Amino acid sequence: MDYAMNLIQFLLDRSLAWFDVRAEAQADYNRRIQAELAQTVWVAGCRNWYRRDGKVINNWSGSTGAFRRLMRRLDLDSYRFQPMKSH
Repeated sequence: MDYAMNLIQFLLDRSLAWFDVRAEAQADYNRRIQAELAQTVWVAGCRNWYRRDGKVINNWSGSTGAFRRLMRRLDLDSYRFQPMKSH
């Protein structure tokens, strides 16, 4: 929640209209997560709700602590921003 609120505050402080995740940043994240998930028990051949059509669909591959460390700092390079239109 802090990450999202910090990103929203960044928009407000700079009078930006919107933000979006850069496609290449999302693709890089997904590749990394899928590579990490491929090393987990969820691909061991058992049936579970983490798999769909042979792909692990969990959105995080690590510990809660690792996720908290990742979310500690805004990664502004992963986003594109749109300034407010002047009237």
